Amino acid sequence: MRNSNFQHLIRVVAGVYVAYLGYKILRDGIVGGGMEEKYRILGIVFSILFIVVGAGLAVLALRNLNRAREMERERQEEEMEAAASDTKESPEAGKTSSVPADAPAEKSLFDKARISTEDAEEDTKEQTCQK
Repeated sequence: MRNSNFQHLIRVVAGVYVAYLGYKILRDGIVGGGMEEKYRILGIVFSILFIVVGAGLAVLALRNLNRAREMERERQEEEMEAAASDTKESPEAGKTSSVPADAPAEKSLFDKARISTEDAEEDTKEQTCQK
């Protein structure tokens, strides 16, 4: 699982970098006047292609990363449920863990950022509705 997450993160970084290169080509070479007139159209086409491909790569990698994390979370929940049901059926059911079963799991930085973004969007919607 960790190797897969790392691969997705590398793809996100690569996508952002390719999009950045497209932006730099567009800004410096074309708008800045550093490109000859006969290559200007070709430069525009390829810089837009770089931006689109880079952004697409980054978005797809983020989506796949999110899916992988969701699948891992579901797998862990299933394992916890299976362990809880095994504990109820076993003769050692009187033994308890130091961590309560209903204790919330610690959230990753990615989940915290997503929740924060969702909260900000809800606040914006509420402020818009109040006006």
